[in-house]
Amino acid sequence: MIDNYSIYNGKKYEVEFNGDRYFLLSETKDEGFVEYVDYHGEVYDDLYCIEIFPNSAPPIHCLKFQVKYMGIFFEVSFGRIYKGIVAIYTNDNDIALKYNFERFEKIFFCKEILGEEIEEIKIEDNLLAENLIDIAETKTTYIPKNQVIEWLYENIK
Repeated sequence: MIDNYSIYNGKKYEVEFNGDRYFLLSETKDEGFVEYVDYHGEVYDDLYCIEIFPNSAPPIHCLKFQVKYMGIFFEVSFGRIYKGIVAIYTNDNDIALKYNFERFEKIFFCKEILGEEIEEIKIEDNLLAENLIDIAETKTTYIPKNQVIEWLYENIK
């Protein structure tokens, strides 16, 4: 699951923001793509990219992913979702204490929950404006409890 994406030449690509530079990422060497080089200079032979520029970039979408647990929607990090486990976050000390969250950073609390404990998934697909900062449009999708497990297994690598 990717959290920033764009449709380019009819294909969906992950978008990486690197300062004022923007890249489309692919696991295949599509036309115009070159081997990915990270900010340390390491070259990847199994990841490819093409730089896009804000004034000519295809529309970029940013996904915001939340899950409902104990009647409350919590933020989720895409890097912390596994097939049957989701890490949820809060900065609300009272909620953290009430639901046994662990301190993750100075002001953040984290808790790993099972997919079966998720009451609903909320996905906001935000289309960025041309300045790539403001949101031009939002489409919200809800995944009900009876479809959560299936959705997690189909959409999370």
